[in-house]
Amino acid sequence: MTTTLVREQLAALFLDSCKAATAKLTDAGVSLAFTQPRTHVVRSGENHDWETQRRWAEGNILRLRGKMIEPAAPLLGNELVHNADECAAGLLALEGNTLLLNPTFFPPGGWPLTRLVQGDEAAVRDEEPVRWVREVVLLPALLEHMQALPQVDQAEPQHAKWFSNEVVRVATTETASYRVSVPLSGMDIQTLDGAPLQWENVTIRYLSDLEQGDHFDEVGTRPSSLMALFNAPPLVVLECIEKYPRNEQMPLTLPRRVRSMMAALQLYGFELAGHSAKIESVPKWLSFGAGLPHLGLPGTPPNWRVLTPEVFVGVAATARCLERWNIDQPKSTHDLALHRFCSGVARTNDTDAVLDFTIALESLLLPYDANARHSELSYRFRLHGAYYLTDEPSQRQEMSKTLNALYTMRSRLVHGGKYPTAEEIRATRQSARELAQRGLMQAVHGGFPTANSFTRMALGLDGDADE
Repeated sequence: MTTTLVREQLAALFLDSCKAATAKLTDAGVSLAFTQPRTHVVRSGENHDWETQRRWAEGNILRLRGKMIEPAAPLLGNELVHNADECAAGLLALEGNTLLLNPTFFPPGGWPLTRLVQGDEAAVRDEEPVRWVREVVLLPALLEHMQALPQVDQAEPQHAKWFSNEVVRVATTETASYRVSVPLSGMDIQTLDGAPLQWENVTIRYLSDLEQGDHFDEVGTRPSSLMALFNAPPLVVLECIEKYPRNEQMPLTLPRRVRSMMAALQLYGFELAGHSAKIESVPKWLSFGAGLPHLGLPGTPPNWRVLTPEVFVGVAATARCLERWNIDQPKSTHDLALHRFCSGVARTNDTDAVLDFTIALESLLLPYDANARHSELSYRFRLHGAYYLTDEPSQRQEMSKTLNALYTMRSRLVHGGKYPTAEEIRATRQSARELAQRGLMQAVHGGFPTANSFTRMALGLDGDADE
């Protein structure tokens, strides 16, 4: 069977299904549309103050999938189910089809298009491939595209074409895709006409008032998320589409590229805040459910900054460099330095942040040296930092004093003595962050310094920073 013929069958299935659903809903006295209040987040002022407003909106009744539709379900008769099976067989007959590479899982089925499938009634992929494709691919895709219509009776040939093209593409691709969305506050973007910022497969764009409201409502319905309702709703979203092998389950953790972009923004001084990311299959119907990895960020940013296209160029370049390190799960001292810096930026407790930034600096400034004595750590910390973190010899003495004060503060926090005041800790946090930020930016772009490079610096020779 040719691809053209399969596309034609799929398009006909879509239009016929919309007509059948319209008739069943109408005969059952179910309205094709519903109205409900939707939350919108309205912003004001330079600090992005916000409030929520509830506005009534009309939607496609199929999006409810609840008791309102039950009187009309199932919406498709036996003839259309048979047509769906013919389309499934046609997809399996396509040259290069990869449908049976999909992992086996309980299929979402197509209720209310067809009757609800119980667990022991689901098709087994290797025993009933045609029915399995119908339940796992066709019906979920058909329902999602019907739900996307303003109303089910407003289907046009273009909608049918979108449906058929997407199904055929999924049926013949060797890799699957997923979208990672990271809603963020603490950052505004400044572009012409509000256009998104883009670097390869990463995009940063504004969230509409309605998208911000949907996020506000969604977070509020999750377990143990009451406090999240009092946090700043996200203004922008960082999105990334990644691929993974078709025969594997969709990853549910943040990909390294996303984590690298977030770390690059933090190294540029952005105070990111957010609750959790969302990981969904592309298209959504290919895998039911979504991953919701926690971001480990504060709920409300201490300040807001604007990301311009010019700054974004530098952020993207830094993110590219960061991809070589494992920031989430450190496996080296260099990974640890970056991990602790990101942890420190996200801390709401100043003491924890000071300790994180100090550890990041230690990992940067104290590379392993078999010839060095453990008792020399404080001295080497000051000496190495005085050379590495300054541009001119005249700045080294002052830098040494600053680093000595930081190391002394760390000792007072960890080992006792006169415990510092909250004001002293807060001031040290800012100083430690600036030093760690400066040093790590230099290391990320130029290579982490080695024990040998610090020796050469102290001797007045050229450094040889390397991995």
